[in-house]
Amino acid sequence: MRNKEELQALINEGVKQCLKREGFGESYLTPEQLCERWQITMKALEKWRLEGKPPVFMKVQASKKAIIRYPLHGTDGVLDVERKWLRCSTTDQGNVHPFSGGSTQR
Repeated sequence: MRNKEELQALINEGVKQCLKREGFGESYLTPEQLCERWQITMKALEKWRLEGKPPVFMKVQASKKAIIRYPLHGTDGVLDVERKWLRCSTTDQGNVHPFSGGSTQR
């Protein structure tokens, strides 16, 4: 029988392999890392996931607890969402905020 650390290492390796197969390589964030990066609460991030709002995420089941990862690259990945938020000035309306339900195209 394996100990907890060995099982966690196997799960983490499985998640990495699954992400690589999907073309994400090592470029992903945990929910905690994304919350720290964007200075938001875990509850807000969970709410966005439930509502289907960007960024996209990958969910891997590991017994009863799901492992969530957010890709940095790709459509509606973390960097794509951040790019859509960029503005040149305070009067620049830029793209419609991706969480507003409107188009994100200029």
